[in-house]
Amino acid sequence: MKVVLFYDKEAERYLQCIGELEMDCQLSFRPWEKVYENEWLEDGGPILAAVVANGAAGMNCCHEIRKRSRELPILWVSDQEGFLAESRRIPVQEFWTQPVSCRLLKRIIQCMLAKYKKSGLSG
Repeated sequence: MKVVLFYDKEAERYLQCIGELEMDCQLSFRPWEKVYENEWLEDGGPILAAVVANGAAGMNCCHEIRKRSRELPILWVSDQEGFLAESRRIPVQEFWTQPVSCRLLKRIIQCMLAKYKKSGLSG
């Protein structure tokens, strides 16, 4: 199971700390701007996309993911609660407002993976 995590400069702290946590999936970290490239979709693509990017960068990243896949579950962690309405329009499955600890981010990802594996959306 592959999970792609798109991040911005402010979220770089997650790269090391979440990488140190035991995860039952393959995590792939990408700067949010890489969402416009096709590499992250290769080899069957991820079963979950996590976006930890502030402001419009996070919103644009989620829009691009949704444009490329109507089915892919998206987790969006933003610095602004004001994006909640937009998260529903996109739509994303989970919207959280920072601060989110590494352990909590890991737990959210694990719960989403379990939910989508159970529903059969993971292929």
